[in-house]
Amino acid sequence: WVQGLGKNPIWKRASHLRLRGYLDGDGAVYRGLGRGGQPQELSAKASERIKAFERAERLVEAGRAGRGKKPDLSLAEALAKRGWPSAADSIDMAVEYCSVDFEYGETPETISVKHNVHGEYNWRDFGEEEYFVDDPRGFV
Repeated sequence: WVQGLGKNPIWKRASHLRLRGYLDGDGAVYRGLGRGGQPQELSAKASERIKAFERAERLVEAGRAGRGKKPDLSLAEALAKRGWPSAADSIDMAVEYCSVDFEYGETPETISVKHNVHGEYNWRDFGEEEYFVDDPRGFV
């Protein structure tokens, strides 16, 4: 995965190597790659749960928790306050894993809103665009 494409030196290297992949990084994980390497469609329930998570996530990102003198919260607490309870079924677990565990390398219970959600330097420095690398030569 290459996060932040703009001036990111990793993106420059990946472009130079002509790595195969997809600009829709998160979608490739949610949908999975089907025949011919094309993304598969989501089920209606999965689409609904992704939208619910993203709605709660936007509210957390726009919120005051962890800003200035406001107390910090774990991402799990902040999401719960914004309408996303702890994942209870396999679809919610997959959505939460792809959106949180995979992105941050930790579970929502251990992620600081102040330091991790509000402090993401890649977005500010390189932009929010992502590139999902799916190159048969391998690349990590």
